[in-house]
Amino acid sequence: MLKDGNGDLLTLLFAAILGGCLCVLYDIFRILRKAIKTNLIVTFIEDLLYFALAAYFTFLLLYVRTKGEMRWFVLLGEGAGFILCRCTLSRAIMAVSGFIIGIFVKANRLLHKWIVHPIAKGINACENLTLKILKKSANLLKKWLQPASHLLYNMKHRSKTENKQDA
Repeated sequence: MLKDGNGDLLTLLFAAILGGCLCVLYDIFRILRKAIKTNLIVTFIEDLLYFALAAYFTFLLLYVRTKGEMRWFVLLGEGAGFILCRCTLSRAIMAVSGFIIGIFVKANRLLHKWIVHPIAKGINACENLTLKILKKSANLLKKWLQPASHLLYNMKHRSKTENKQDA
């Protein structure tokens, strides 16, 4: 598209900016991996998504700036922008994100220790108490619902044994 040196330099600058943006995008994926442990299949899918996005944005840059012509300096600019961002901004982003993730992990542990765990213990105690009450109620209900002849037999049997003991 542009045959003059200024247009090529501007395209190189845009490619370097795109490389930096792709590095930040990759850092987002790295932060997600750090925060949420996933298996290899999910990591593979995330990598495929990243590379698809990187290819799409590179294609858009080539299409807009060079009418779709493949230019080596565009890829070189992207690589240089990525490496520059990786050596500077990416380190700060990852350090800050690690700090923030650490704060959330500690807050989650404290929340679990001071709120969730006592509530779970209370619920468990209530459940055990309820089960004991239900078992005792079931036993009482069984006694109340026994056949009348069985109860009469027990009463007769008791009265005979009581009379024998009194004598």
